[in-house]
Amino acid sequence: MKHFSVKIMFFLVALMLGSGPLLRAETTKRVAPVSIDEKNIVNKTGVRNANFAPLLDTVKTEFFQTGYAVVDMNDLAEVLKHSDVVSGVNGTDNGDFALDFPGYILRISVIKYGFSDIVRRNYARGSRKNIVNCEVSISVHVVQVKSGAGAGQTVGSCIASSKKTVEVDGRGQGNFNQSILQDCNIEVAKDLVRQMEKYIPAKFRPAPVTVYQVKGDRIYLFTPGRRLAENTVFDVFDAEILGDGDDREIIPGDFAGRIQVVKSMEKYTICRLIVSGIGIRKGMIATPASGAKKHSSSPAPERRQNNIPF
Repeated sequence: MKHFSVKIMFFLVALMLGSGPLLRAETTKRVAPVSIDEKNIVNKTGVRNANFAPLLDTVKTEFFQTGYAVVDMNDLAEVLKHSDVVSGVNGTDNGDFALDFPGYILRISVIKYGFSDIVRRNYARGSRKNIVNCEVSISVHVVQVKSGAGAGQTVGSCIASSKKTVEVDGRGQGNFNQSILQDCNIEVAKDLVRQMEKYIPAKFRPAPVTVYQVKGDRIYLFTPGRRLAENTVFDVFDAEILGDGDDREIIPGDFAGRIQVVKSMEKYTICRLIVSGIGIRKGMIATPASGAKKHSSSPAPERRQNNIPF
């Protein structure tokens, strides 16, 4: 019964993670499953009992919203074992495909997580402002696994980091701290997903989000199987195609505009235009904007105490 449920799960994932209008004439995109080794997270922060759940949830959400098939470690082997389901969906008779289809395990060490510095300064007239430093940094080993291939093989490693320094009134505690920590988590997750392009072949990466329709300052994205969070910001580019066949890859060209998610539906996402470029048209590609959300910042103060727990 478990095998049957896994087959159904992967069949649905294969159907959901389809390509946009630029690739609609091709077969369904074969997207590699990704799994986070959550049970073996290495804590190198020096803070005992640190709670990394918000960071891990953000990483998984970013992979899912980018279009990857995010699966549990317990299910990864079964997903690869039954990858012939994807071959059937794609209408291919290539019997070797199941042997070549890879999955990826991410083994994470958390190097920094929390507030490395909190320095209070007294200003004229008795006012007080705080300089708050927040930093998140992870080291990731990327392990490729294949059905029937035995142990996985490490194909690379990377470091994804984010640091924010902000000046706030009062003590700068509570919800504010959690907000800037989450901002760092989001930047780390986006950085990690971008770096995974070095290790996952283009033919197994998700098809890019594409523009389906434009009506005034309303832009409709084609996003089957992806539920993009409200207020997420995307940059839209003219599409450039490199290579062909399995090596075919669509990359960003000229900047066309910046948009923000208003509403996410089953197959489409409604966005509004917030920055103009060369003009957004059907068939262009959208990528998550880098550094779209920023706090006002000040130069980092001298370090007073390390690894203050959040």
